[in-house]
Amino acid sequence: MTFDPLAALGQMIDGHGISVVRTEQGILIPESDLVLSAAIIRIQNHPTTTVVQLDVRAKSPRLGDRLLIESFAGWASDESDAASHAFGKFLMSSMHVFLATLIDPKFGADQVEWEAWSFKEQTWQVCLGPVIIQGSPSSTLTCGELLDRLKANLLPHFSAEPHWLRYFFQHDGREVTTAEVLLDNMDWPEGRRILETLSWPEGRYSAREFLLMMPT
Repeated sequence: MTFDPLAALGQMIDGHGISVVRTEQGILIPESDLVLSAAIIRIQNHPTTTVVQLDVRAKSPRLGDRLLIESFAGWASDESDAASHAFGKFLMSSMHVFLATLIDPKFGADQVEWEAWSFKEQTWQVCLGPVIIQGSPSSTLTCGELLDRLKANLLPHFSAEPHWLRYFFQHDGREVTTAEVLLDNMDWPEGRRILETLSWPEGRYSAREFLLMMPT
């Protein structure tokens, strides 16, 4: 059976006791007017591996009807297993942030953390997903300094509306070889520069985190 990320998304939400309705746009959660969708948008076939890109999209009145997009790579021996691999990354990293901020905080349970970020008279409630680490850093990997520096750079320029941020980087044993910081779906070069200039543990690994900021 071919893995269907949209069907898996509906089953996941239903499993949390949340009522869903399947529509042409995706999965509608009537209690919050949230619409979620999930689809494989890119496939690359290699001699022994298939690599896919999964996009999970959210449209909600709480976002001002802006479209939030989270992307995940998955790989396996065939497309179906690669799609399942990518969906598993969504479940581990971003799913509970979506549910907690766009439906109800109770769905974050112990899977997310909350912080209040303030600048002048504006405050955002920030929902942070877990830091997903793959590989083996030589010592404990913490991303608190990265978040502090990103926050200090962001807040003076933030508009009083929801914002979301995702960072990802790979370390090859000596240095960061891949770095990505997306703000509201868009590449944020200054955030990427901050990530690249920090000191990270030795080892071969990658790290990723997603956070959603809601104004109060």
